[in-house]
Amino acid sequence: MRGGSGEQSPPAREAAVRILALADVHGSQAAAERILAAAQDEGDLGVILLAGDLTRFFTPYQLPRVLDVFLPTGIPVLAVAGNCDGPAVHRELERTGCSIAGRGRTVAGIGFCGVPSAPPHRGHTWEVEEAELAAWLEQGYAEMGDHPVKILVTHSPPDGIPEGVPGSTAVAEALNRLDFDLVVCGHIHEARGVTCVPGGRTLVLNCGCAADGHYALVELDEQGILVHVRQVPQHFRKE
Repeated sequence: MRGGSGEQSPPAREAAVRILALADVHGSQAAAERILAAAQDEGDLGVILLAGDLTRFFTPYQLPRVLDVFLPTGIPVLAVAGNCDGPAVHRELERTGCSIAGRGRTVAGIGFCGVPSAPPHRGHTWEVEEAELAAWLEQGYAEMGDHPVKILVTHSPPDGIPEGVPGSTAVAEALNRLDFDLVVCGHIHEARGVTCVPGGRTLVLNCGCAADGHYALVELDEQGILVHVRQVPQHFRKE
């Protein structure tokens, strides 16, 4: 298994499967469009992962704007709702068939499952108890079945990974027991980057805030997993 690379890394090379991963779009259709275009410029995509907070503070009307960027590509889109999305977005993702919250999916021989929402922290967003997050995770993992590569998509990062970052204790505990190869998350924008869980089994990728142009490309081939952490350049002009 290999780690991550930053914005100065070389272009992504040919891979058996290339995954676009992003989180915290917060309703910005323009950012989603820029990210998709940049990712496709580097090669074909096999899967698109959306790790929550697709909208901004209980505004479900923003969800179609975001999904309309990705769904017309025909590329499988797998998503979970975040704490800023709320239950309405969670239900709409289920209706569209994109949701992997508490579900297992197989795409290109890779197993995926997901955990939405976040543990209690602010009190005015969609937050659930750790026991409910754990139930979603366990149900999805069981449904996912056995695969050579297993990826967890969760809005909240595992608590303490990287060190000092708040997150879900249920997700952190699961990484000690379950054989995930990669965790894709968001939620804590400042924790953007790749961390290897102690023991070396699992990589944790925090995609950063897509509304600010942050995303990641994940390449899987016979050598393992390679993560490129990216940001779409933004240009401003003052006349």
